[in-house]
Amino acid sequence: MKLRTLAACSLAAGLLSIVNAQDTTVTQLGSSCGNPVPNLAITTAGIGQTAYICIDSEFPGDPTTMEGHAIVFASLAPPLPYPVFPPSFPGFGDCTVYVDLANLRFVEALTLDAQGDICIPFPLANDPLLIGQVINLQARVWSAGGPFEGGDHLSNGVQVVIGTDGTHGEGRTPGFWKQTYHFKNLFPTPYSYWPAPFTPNTLFGDVFDDAFPGLTLLQVLNLRGGGLSALGRHTVAALLNAASPNVNSALSAAQVITLFNGTVPGSASNIEILKNYFESLNELEGGF
Repeated sequence: MKLRTLAACSLAAGLLSIVNAQDTTVTQLGSSCGNPVPNLAITTAGIGQTAYICIDSEFPGDPTTMEGHAIVFASLAPPLPYPVFPPSFPGFGDCTVYVDLANLRFVEALTLDAQGDICIPFPLANDPLLIGQVINLQARVWSAGGPFEGGDHLSNGVQVVIGTDGTHGEGRTPGFWKQTYHFKNLFPTPYSYWPAPFTPNTLFGDVFDDAFPGLTLLQVLNLRGGGLSALGRHTVAALLNAASPNVNSALSAAQVITLFNGTVPGSASNIEILKNYFESLNELEGGF
């Protein structure tokens, strides 16, 4: 399976305090519980910015049944230790709950795609009262045979400390990566600007879900126009930025792949939002 990722005003109502400005941090909590396990990931974003919530699983979504349906919950970080449902479920392991069951907030109900994945944009309100809040999130994915209620599988937890900014780092644009002298540099080796294992001849479909059948990464970089083509250009640039040791990218290569695969196919508005997100990171400049 290929690699595949907050709070609105309503979530934070009554749970906020004013603190000094800080950067947003995201920390994974523990592991998932299920067979196979669903994974939850969230990108960093500050107030007034857009975070992405992503679920990566092996439970294909079926809009006509409950199969592959997910719910994301959030709460203020509960007191430690996190509760574990005893005894361990045979074949599933310990099922740890990372949210406060007494004070849950519903974030989103989702139907996973045919690969069992999804990513959705989640705008954060531009409200300084959000800064400093510590929010825990966890997803439950329903598929027959899960450890809870005959079908629920629990994801790992994610802890978000909300700050003023979540977009730091360096980036290079599609125009940088498609320049011939950047991938046919003879010193010290061919393709020296492109980070391994990627080359201009790598098929897009060997890295991502194949939204551009038969096209290489370089060919996608050279696509013209908006919509999916524009997202493709900025996705490849984001991937190369993330994989390059010479660029301090805000994302990992795995996160770039997760975001694309969880968004495409999808609505035109979500495609445009993700394109704008990748574009903002690619235009940070720096590196090399």
